Amino acid sequence: MFMLYLNSWHQKQYFLDNIQYPLVELQGILQQQETEGWNNPQIVSNQLNLILDDLWYGTASHTFPSKGLSKEEMETIQKIASALNQLPTNSNYQLSTWTEEDIKKAQFVNQALIKAELKMENTISVDWDYFMAQCEILQQELLFINQP
Repeated sequence: MFMLYLNSWHQKQYFLDNIQYPLVELQGILQQQETEGWNNPQIVSNQLNLILDDLWYGTASHTFPSKGLSKEEMETIQKIASALNQLPTNSNYQLSTWTEEDIKKAQFVNQALIKAELKMENTISVDWDYFMAQCEILQQELLFINQP
């Protein structure tokens, strides 16, 4: 019984460490770029690459972290990944080229992260249910990323 609990904890910890913290960092980076006039959008792209890689790994059916997710949790996280995938990403060591539309989408993502309480000014909770509630809010907000 203890081993099942321990496995479940490790599976969920993957998402808290590799998704929740980087999403909070993404919000801070987006805020900084807005303040500085989008002079370095590649910083956003680099952070997005890290998040998307971890999202796709964590939700791949053959991976250890994915085994701890319910069907609903899996769908929520996959929808977040799909929405974030609409922003420009690039490999490290390469400059990004962002259009005005890309910047508007990034600003939209920033607002969605703030509404989901995944922002730099908040204390990051290690409670799984709270994190999934944040993900559900984020996923709902990101549904409208392509709206004018």
